[in-house]
Amino acid sequence: MGPLLFSIAINPILQSLTSELILGYLDDLTVGGKLSTVIDDYGRVQTMASDLGLQLNEMKCEVVGFNSTTCALPQVFGKFILVEPSRGELLGAALFAGPRLDELLDLKVGDLKRASDRLRLLHSHDALLILKNALCAPKLLYLLRCSPCFGNTRLSDFDTALRASLSVITNCDIDDAAWIQASLPVGDGGLGIRSVAALAPSAFLASAASTRLL
Repeated sequence: MGPLLFSIAINPILQSLTSELILGYLDDLTVGGKLSTVIDDYGRVQTMASDLGLQLNEMKCEVVGFNSTTCALPQVFGKFILVEPSRGELLGAALFAGPRLDELLDLKVGDLKRASDRLRLLHSHDALLILKNALCAPKLLYLLRCSPCFGNTRLSDFDTALRASLSVITNCDIDDAAWIQASLPVGDGGLGIRSVAALAPSAFLASAASTRLL
């Protein structure tokens, strides 16, 4: 019940803010908008949180949106960490295409390669089920829906590693035609091993469409 009670306790703080963007996930709060409005909301959060016995750890807070070479950070955010927009991240998802998104995708590619080496130790059927249901598209779906991954070359690297792992598990040479068929749903004669490069545009568009009213 702890997370629920905490969220209920700080909900009045979120309701009182006036910034254009207001997001709260447990104790991770994000506001965005005009600088003057964000500064006012920051002061309001400090005051209302103090009334609840809570205190912001300014050393862990971040400001995203200022270019460190052309803009000076407002004094009120003096202790905050300045993050370039291209390295901005929210709840594990990169906000923009750029270095941070590349790093997150590189981590996923590395995780898949490491897991693929271990799948060789399992029975082929078990390895195939794990690869399909846990290690391919499901591992990337959150990033695909939240970040503009489409067109990123790391997705092709992920697919290449996925295809190589499938080839080892099935003991078959997966050529281009076989890879296309393997990417089809089981009901259509495939294995349901989704190509993340092909999935990325529709995943992001579906997420954007479902949140359009926000």
